[in-house]
Amino acid sequence: MKKLLTAIAIIATVAVHAAEFKFPGWDCKDLALIQQQAALTSNNWNKALMDALLDFAQNGAPETIGAAYDRIEGAVGENIACSTDTKLTFAKQWAIENGKPGIVQYCIDNPSSFDLYMVLWKLISIEPETGYRIVADRLLKYQHEYEPNYVIHGINFLNRQAIALDKTDAEVFDLFKKLNRVYTAQLIKDKEKWGGIVAQIRTMMETYK
Repeated sequence: MKKLLTAIAIIATVAVHAAEFKFPGWDCKDLALIQQQAALTSNNWNKALMDALLDFAQNGAPETIGAAYDRIEGAVGENIACSTDTKLTFAKQWAIENGKPGIVQYCIDNPSSFDLYMVLWKLISIEPETGYRIVADRLLKYQHEYEPNYVIHGINFLNRQAIALDKTDAEVFDLFKKLNRVYTAQLIKDKEKWGGIVAQIRTMMETYK
């Protein structure tokens, strides 16, 4: 009996894991698979993602990144999890996965928090100065969107690029001074979580003073 119960528990565990939601990828055109995965999630963010993918699969892929954004906006409707930032993220993910041209300029013209990941993890080919400016700008504007480990990656990237681009000490110090103001405010929410980040930023300030 004990062996039988153990076997049933293992089968149940496998069944649960087998039924976990997994995004099929932006190039998926299998309507049955898309609908199957959509049925496995109650998360509003995932639902919006699948609504956009279903639209692309049913009606054909967009021609441009801007057209993708418009289609995504129409597909997700009033989904409460789908902010402008989220819709831009979806459009940019689709563009990267499908090798669409113009992604860098689109990011410059339509900034979002996802741009940081694209530069840091080399998801796009980008000119060094442009990459530096994007990372600096996104860290300043979207501080509430990033976990500390991503911010650290960003800080280290800025330091390396400042050296590679031969930035003046005054320019880099000014940037880290602004970052210090932004992320020091995070200490009020969670000092333990953000203390190391602020310490790293202040170390950079001392370096370029």
